[in-house]
Amino acid sequence: MAARVAHRTRPATADLVRGVAVDAAADQPALVERVLDRLRAATPELFADPAIAREMTAATRANVSRVHGLLCTPDSLAPEVLPADALDLARASARQLVPLIALLEACRLAQVIISDWWRHRLEATLIDRAELIAASELAHERINAFIDVAAAEVRAIYDEEREAWEGGGPGRRARLVSRLLAGEALDVDGAAGLLGYPLRARHVGLVVWADGAGASTPALEQVAAGVVRRLSAREALTVNCSERAVWVWAVADGVVGEPSAEVSDGVAVAVGPAATGIEGFRQTHRDALEAQRVAVLQGGARAPVTRYEDVEVAAIMSRSAPDVHRFVRRALGALADDDASSARLRETLSAYLASGESQSATARRLGAHRNTIGHRLRAIEDALGPSLGPRRVALELALDLVERLGPPPRAG
Repeated sequence: MAARVAHRTRPATADLVRGVAVDAAADQPALVERVLDRLRAATPELFADPAIAREMTAATRANVSRVHGLLCTPDSLAPEVLPADALDLARASARQLVPLIALLEACRLAQVIISDWWRHRLEATLIDRAELIAASELAHERINAFIDVAAAEVRAIYDEEREAWEGGGPGRRARLVSRLLAGEALDVDGAAGLLGYPLRARHVGLVVWADGAGASTPALEQVAAGVVRRLSAREALTVNCSERAVWVWAVADGVVGEPSAEVSDGVAVAVGPAATGIEGFRQTHRDALEAQRVAVLQGGARAPVTRYEDVEVAAIMSRSAPDVHRFVRRALGALADDDASSARLRETLSAYLASGESQSATARRLGAHRNTIGHRLRAIEDALGPSLGPRRVALELALDLVERLGPPPRAG
């Protein structure tokens, strides 16, 4: 008599996905950070303004949580409406003239990152190939269905908010500026006439924003006017891009002055370099937004007015915070730590490199005794090794980044 073969009953595919999702609940914050890091690098315009950056973070966290909930639900494939935080992001982006295409690009990039993360999670858990294929297809289907709904709702909410926001005269002017910044093919002279601003001139761009409990729009415009005067500029164009920020362009015919100004508490200013023509109109604004982004990263250590020229290296290198932290740690080692001793050694190393690696010149620059500088340089050599010269560029970049952005967090 033939022996009976026991057949294992396969778990339902939805239950497999649910089991993996339940086990992965504690790892969702790490997935949120992965998505945000990739979005910061790919769509920096969504993080340039502090208010939009906060909305973007909240929306990403809510959407990752919603996807996790869908995968934990074994009996439903129907996509759900977007979380409230994601809808708030669409509304805020419309009011602050963030291009819709940037939001949609973020949706699709998040879809790729989240799908890839869950695929690897399933592969690490499920051994049976047939079960893995079925579970991966189901998870992919649910994630795609949700992102399709997300993209459609973002577009609808964005268009609705823009229509409401642009109902009056200032709104129409903001819409025209938005189209110019987006590079649309417009009659430049006609747009200049409508705006009352010479678009073919040499421009300096500013971003002025409320950085504390909040400042009124008139207060922001008053600060902007003071900075424009100190820049020796004229004929300013001001756009209220939100209740907490204004964008400003000013004509700079000659030498641009020093932008320092009396800035009230709770208000911050970022300034782009002067540039000419319609492309200069766009470029100085992009640079001002980048200066603002670095200023926000600097936190309480920043100056009231941040010039792009002063933070250009930090702006270029800080689009991916984890990469910056790794670079600084590799270059400076223990000197990157956030303590008084490390800060003193960084100051000494910076002065030493700026003084042509002369111990005497470093002592004079810092107003310290030559023996004191010698002790510090030996401590630096113990931490970094001898022969600093071949690493000079990396060391100077890392020192500048720490000065601008602060010490990186400790690894692990």
